[in-house]
Amino acid sequence: MARPARTDSEKKRGGMRAAALLHALARHVGAENPYQFATRFDARMNSTTHTSGKWRLNFGGGQALSINQLKLLSQFDARANLLHERGPADLWIALWGDAHDLWQLCRSRLCHMGPSLDDRIWSEVADEFADEKAFDVTLADFEGEVLLAEANQALLPLRYLSEAVALHRLFQTMSTLALLSFDGVGTYRCVRICLDNANVTAELSHHGILESIRDELAAIVTRPEATVPAEERWETLRSRLDWIG
Repeated sequence: MARPARTDSEKKRGGMRAAALLHALARHVGAENPYQFATRFDARMNSTTHTSGKWRLNFGGGQALSINQLKLLSQFDARANLLHERGPADLWIALWGDAHDLWQLCRSRLCHMGPSLDDRIWSEVADEFADEKAFDVTLADFEGEVLLAEANQALLPLRYLSEAVALHRLFQTMSTLALLSFDGVGTYRCVRICLDNANVTAELSHHGILESIRDELAAIVTRPEATVPAEERWETLRSRLDWIG
């Protein structure tokens, strides 16, 4: 039985997954373009992909990886399947994953510094945090951290964008099910601030997906809520964060 045709949205997401994965693997082996990557791939795998331009369309995000291509890449680098599924800093899970998986993505529920920590370090220390915060507290803490970064023009890791998107989606899901006692204005703003952060922009560019992510998040960052003045958000958070003077 033939596979059903992919929708335009599925094709775009497949292209984004391919571009991000190949750019990550290329950086890992010191390749700066598809040809250099193919040359290094061929040297390790004893193949001739550099003569066929096998990876060129995938690098540009114009084509999803085939099952065979992904299998080859997983032989080239054991992380390939995981990176393809989850994306850089778990961004694909935040954007498109099941809502049930989003809360575990939010490191701020355990530690306000969580999104700042390297993945390897986080995997070693995450179990040490016994007290999990409620969603509204986590949301306020995360927004406070983003506001501080904005005020200080601090560089944020890409994982901040993943967590901002995850918290936004969680709020949207919860608000359709029940009346909440706190607003979600800050979730729009956090996504915009994280997306505009210089380091996040650089990371997305390095992964070859900057413009695609901007398109993906346009419906969030162009909303009026995303441009509420910082002073208003500080005032809103004042009663929820005891460290605000």
